[in-house]
Amino acid sequence: MEQQYDLLGVGAGIFNLSLAALLSDNKSVTSHFLDKNTDLEWYPGLMLDNAKMQTCCIKDLVSLADPTNQYSFLNYLSSKNRLFQFLNRSSFIISRKEFFDYAQWVSSRLSNISRGISVEKIYYKNGLFEVTTDKQSYYAKNLSISIGRNRFLPESAKVLEGDKVFHGLDYLFKKSKISNAKRIVIVGGGQTASEILLDIMDSFPRVEEITWISRRNNFLPLDDSPFVNDYYIPSYVDYFSSLDNDLKRVKHKEQRLTSDGISLDTLTELYEKIYENSFIRKNSNLNVILKPFRKFSEIQKAGDGYKVIYQNMETHKSVLTEADAVIFATGFENKFPSMLSEISDLLHLDDNEQPLKVGSNFEVSWEYGHLNTIYVQNMSRFSHGPWESNISLAAWRSAKIVNHLTQGNSYPMLNVNDSPFVSWRDSDRNNYRGLTNDQPSYVETMSA
Repeated sequence: MEQQYDLLGVGAGIFNLSLAALLSDNKSVTSHFLDKNTDLEWYPGLMLDNAKMQTCCIKDLVSLADPTNQYSFLNYLSSKNRLFQFLNRSSFIISRKEFFDYAQWVSSRLSNISRGISVEKIYYKNGLFEVTTDKQSYYAKNLSISIGRNRFLPESAKVLEGDKVFHGLDYLFKKSKISNAKRIVIVGGGQTASEILLDIMDSFPRVEEITWISRRNNFLPLDDSPFVNDYYIPSYVDYFSSLDNDLKRVKHKEQRLTSDGISLDTLTELYEKIYENSFIRKNSNLNVILKPFRKFSEIQKAGDGYKVIYQNMETHKSVLTEADAVIFATGFENKFPSMLSEISDLLHLDDNEQPLKVGSNFEVSWEYGHLNTIYVQNMSRFSHGPWESNISLAAWRSAKIVNHLTQGNSYPMLNVNDSPFVSWRDSDRNNYRGLTNDQPSYVETMSA
């Protein structure tokens, strides 16, 4: 038999890269991670020059689990001899390119990752997982699956997908194919759509009309205010996970802009650019048409171009516009991982908005879960909260997996109450300023 691992990772993108980094020096666990790509990839079709992260750079691959870890972003800056210059920027928001360079730096230093290996099927035999690939078979007691979510395209767009109708994730790959387009439609109301619109305005001299369609009632900013950010701490994740499914659906709608809104700097830049184009640049022929509260209905081929049909959500009337190219910044959806098809009968499926039932330690519920564990990352957004698909708590989630895997306390800081200022449960006590769980807060004492 080939070498057997305590944990085999399927996928070595950002999330499993975090787990690989935390496990790299763990002497009690043998781990290895496989990825089909020969190099680390992270949305290369959206790696625009001016694109910024929406989270603080301290929320990196390791720091929220182990601030002293060698793979922290601060150590990356130090190794690149630019720590002081970085601090002089007076901002902890970095470019997407810098974060990706940091992730590549981490990946290049890890010996427990093999790239260019495509996982095909996963079997369960005699208390072990057999993972078949295009190269060889691997064996492991436990798995961590992090293969990313599937891009979402409306059905009518799937039929026409190509060089001029495509998902926003392919924008930089298809950009040259639509550079001569005069009429472009962008569908979707989030950060991706706004960044693509800005880039088109900057680099498409022949475009005459850009129409931006969004279901949202306006082009709305990311909500990263202090109390809202308490949604992105471990104690709130525990609270959210305990809610019934109907209430989770309500919370997802309420909290959508905490993860899917547009950065305020991006909105400000966009408004300024439209202003300049409308009033200052006298020779500009570009018309930017913003259409919020419109629901995309259908796209049809029309000669050399396309007809885009959408519905006004106030009047419920259908409207048609024509385009030479259509870009769908329509996000992602969760689908059952095909590589698990051979053991699908053993898995406990979720009948809600994610394919698998996932526990508090990101373990899949399945027939032999008491013997072997399947961990998943970025596959439990519905059950655990909107944070689950972004980087904010990636290190914390990885540490939770390590602690559960080792049945120990590799990261004791996870056991410390994070003392949120907001009490989500009636039984909560604010634990800051030395208060213990059985001591009432000042406000509660005064109101008793």
